[in-house]
Amino acid sequence: MSLYKYTRPANARFLAPCTLRFSPASEFNDPFDGLPDTAALTTMPEYQRIKNEWEGLAMHDPSDLELARGAAMAGELIEQKAKTGMIKRLLADLNQNFRILCLSHASPESMGAALMFGHYADNHKGFAYEFDEHHPWFAEHEARRNPSREIGPVVYRQHRATVVGDGRQGLFVKSSLWWYEEEFRLVRYIGAGANGLSGADHSIARFPPDMLTAILVGCMAEVATVDELKKQLASRPELAHVRLERMIPHPDAFLFTREGI
Repeated sequence: MSLYKYTRPANARFLAPCTLRFSPASEFNDPFDGLPDTAALTTMPEYQRIKNEWEGLAMHDPSDLELARGAAMAGELIEQKAKTGMIKRLLADLNQNFRILCLSHASPESMGAALMFGHYADNHKGFAYEFDEHHPWFAEHEARRNPSREIGPVVYRQHRATVVGDGRQGLFVKSSLWWYEEEFRLVRYIGAGANGLSGADHSIARFPPDMLTAILVGCMAEVATVDELKKQLASRPELAHVRLERMIPHPDAFLFTREGI
């Protein structure tokens, strides 16, 4: 089985170096990514501490008129502000300490490919990496082998993740609206070090050349993009096995077929 990374034309220059970018959740296009349900927050000690801080401000800082009015109305506003503060801290921790690589099981021949190329590959002008899912590089992300890493498919459901119930697995929860992506994630925790990542924000990872099996070019890709991909492949003998193919719209269905370049 294969995993795919749909990407923009400009990223063709990263083909020969064999690098991929692990991103903070704040850069994702889903505003709910990493944003948990607040219902369970009230059971956490950190929440109570933040709430106590807001209650102290309400009592001793009359300059905050909003809080002064809220204090008279008991704890509704204070609870809202405590939850907001808790969420901000959780998201700050997520974006500072975790990096995520988003791949997909949705093959370029599938019905979801039109959306994947449209959303992540510059409206079909980009391309997709095809990786061998059974390569040992992926197994290195299993938590049983490395506690500072996680790997697995995204779970699509109607309700958001909870900090208490889901924990770190909340990083693998998304709305069922995104089901067509068939997303598969690799997560690295960088709180204690770079965890094999480089770059100013600890986001760049190198992958073994033999993990890559094909480059699949979008149906609207320009000649310059194809030429750059050919140049990159030719510059590294370890990539000689990689197939370069273009996606062609199927004549009868909402699907694509492959054609060698």
